[in-house]
Formats: sequence, C-alpha cells, structure tokens
Amino acid sequence: MLQDYKLEIGFDNCSYDSPYLVEGCANSCITLIIDSEKFPTLQSKKNVQEELQNVIKAELAKIKWIIYNDVNLEFFWYFSCLRKKESDKIGDLDNLIKPIIDTFSGCNGIFIDDSQIGSINSLWMSRDVSSSRNSILKLCIHFNNDDCCIKENMRFVQIEKQMYAVYNFDINSINDLHCIIILHHIQRKRRKNFEKMLQENPNIETSLTDFNLFHRTRLKDIPNNQIYTLDKFKQLCIDAGLNFKELIKRERIRLQKR
Repeated sequence: MLQDYKLEIGFDNCSYDSPYLVEGCANSCITLIIDSEKFPTLQSKKNVQEELQNVIKAELAKIKWIIYNDVNLEFFWYFSCLRKKESDKIGDLDNLIKPIIDTFSGCNGIFIDDSQIGSINSLWMSRDVSSSRNSILKLCIHFNNDDCCIKENMRFVQIEKQMYAVYNFDINSINDLHCIIILHHIQRKRRKNFEKMLQENPNIETSLTDFNLFHRTRLKDIPNNQIYTLDKFKQLCIDAGLNFKELIKRERIRLQKR
C-alpha cells in the first residue's frame, strides 16, 4: 500500500527561478513541510523509502538552480508523544533523516553532494493529535545565495588531477567558452600558487579554498556528459573555433577597448 505524503514548499529570499530575490541579501532558505501518517527510516525497504524520496525529488526538480557551497539543515518533527515514546511506530531521528538527505544531491536536487552539509539540527515536539494522528516534518535548508549556479548549462571542468570546478556555459556559444577559458586559466594559476603557499603555511588552507571545486568522486550523481576532463574541454574549445590564433585576436580587441 502506497503511503500518502502531502508536501508544501516555501521560499525565503528565493524562488523556483532564482536563488535570491533581494539584491545584496545573501541569506536564503527553502522550507519543506511534509505531512504523513508514517515516515520511512534507513532500515525501511528500498521501495518504501523511494515513495517519499520521489515526492521530494519531483518538487526539487522544479527549482532551476543549485547550491555549490555549504548548506545548513534543520529538521523539526511533530509527532504524537504516545506513538513516539510508547511504541516503535516512529523511528529514531537519525534514521528518519538519512533517506530524506539522499534526495537533495545531484543535478536535479538542491545541492551537488552531501559533503556540502555544514550542519544538521534535528528536534521533535509533541503535536496535538485531536485532528490528526499524522506526523509532520518541517525542514529548513539555509544557504548563501552567492554560491549558486543555474542548473541549465551547468558543467564541471577539470582543474587538476581529480579536482573539478563547476561553471555555467553554453557549449554552442563561443563567447561563453571564451569566458570560461579565462576563468579556468585564472583558477588553475591560483591553485598552483595556493599549493606553494600551503607548503609554507598550512594554516591558510581555509581562506584559500575555492568553493566551486569538487573531487571527482563527489560527482557521482552528475551525468557524465556534464563532466569535462581538461583534454575534453580543450578539444571542445578548438572545435568551436577558439584556437590559439583566435584567443590572441580576442585579447588584442579587449586591450584596444580599455
């Protein structure tokens, strides 16, 4: 028997289309409110977990952007006190959380990988069961809207070894590719300087980390056609007409406009 889940979504300084609404205000939050008689736990059968996961995924897929920096999660559970404390019908909080968190990562989720989770706060309160014995979850996802990327044309380009940077560009736009070449070059050069500085002073690593970088193993939920090795990216640029001669030409034009 399929479990019935009622889901409502709310936005604070963001929307389906944009990670921010107020210019200059970096704090945003997504709120999910889920009402159900029973929530699956980590020990539940896979198909039981997927019922809830599919409901959440369908809603998150409507969001046109994704977070690539830290997120902070708050779980507020409202249970029947008797069902929670005097029966085994409601699972432990940590077991209830994991199946839900698994829905958040990937190109159709709200962030790229679980490694971005900075904190998880969870608490439960007894609810008035006179109208309904259902449990209610209020989930808040807090994030910095400066560190977001539009899902359409989101791609990952190799910076070094197993490190990939997230960018947004149209592979059919020569102007987009030219901009990414410049950003990519700057970031690669910065990483090389970073390694030298890190050898001299290991304590500076937190201040020099690039938030748009991910290890290749963290991109398991990203389709392969959105991930570019350095050689693959170079070939893409060459095929688009951005050879060395064209890059020199564009740089000269840029300098003339200064």
